[in-house]
Formats: sequence, structure tokens, C-alpha cells
Amino acid sequence: MMATAPLTVRLATAADAGRVWTWRNDPNTRGNSLQSAAIPWPQHEAWFAARLADPDTILYIIEEDTAGPVAHVRYNRHDGDAAEVHITVAPDCRGRGFGTAALQVTLRAAMETLQVRRIDAVVKQDNVASRRAFERVGFVRDAARSADGLIHLRFSDA
Repeated sequence: MMATAPLTVRLATAADAGRVWTWRNDPNTRGNSLQSAAIPWPQHEAWFAARLADPDTILYIIEEDTAGPVAHVRYNRHDGDAAEVHITVAPDCRGRGFGTAALQVTLRAAMETLQVRRIDAVVKQDNVASRRAFERVGFVRDAARSADGLIHLRFSDA
């Protein structure tokens, strides 16, 4: 089943910290993350609060009418005209197109808000679902940077 119902995008709040922490510590999420260790709650809580306060970071929660919160998307500006994107789909919502949909509904707004012209993503070579989600939205491989078991992808207005 693919995501077909309208999605709601909202900015994350401190009340979302627990949900995002649970999703991030899911074994499948950890296995596909660049940092695969479990994150202790105090560390996550401090990190989440810092990201909410950071003007170079946008945290979105994506919700679907019947499923509720289905994904978290984070954009971090990392230099003057680029940001990096990270996405986590709720474990019980995977395989339904929510990753692609979450990127589609947040990408342009994040670029405008952060005033960047490029969005970068890094995925593990064997994380086929993430790679396909990024490619469906228009990200292309940056072959010059895709080594060491990682795939670097880029979306650009330039």
C-alpha cells in the first residue's frame, strides 16, 4: 500500500522528542543510519532541544490522517548554500511510500526557509529504500563523493 492520503506537515516541537527518539532507536533504523549505536534518552533529549533552537535546522513531523505521525525529516544547513537532509519513517509505516512523500512535501519549503540552493543526502550503499526515495524526488548521485560504502546524493536548483 502506498501513501495516497493527504499528508500534514508541521514543525516539530519538544513534545515530539520521545517519538523521534523511539523511531531513531528502532533496530532497522539504526542499521540503516550512518551512526548505528543506540542513542541514550538524555543525549537525545539535549540534542533535540538544541536542534529545535538552531536557526540552521528545521525539524518536520509528517502526519497522515489515519496513521498519525509517519515520518520525521530534518534539514541542517552545513554551508552557505547547502543543507543536509535526514529522514526517519515510523517503523510501522515503512514500505508505504511515506519516505518519498515526506521529502516531496518538505523539500522546497526547507530550501526556502534555510535559503539554500542545494540539499545533500548520504545513505548507506545497501539502504535501497532510502536511495530510491531520494531519487524519486529528483536527487542525483554525486559520483565524485560516493565511495566508502556510502552514496552521496544531491538535489539542486542551480
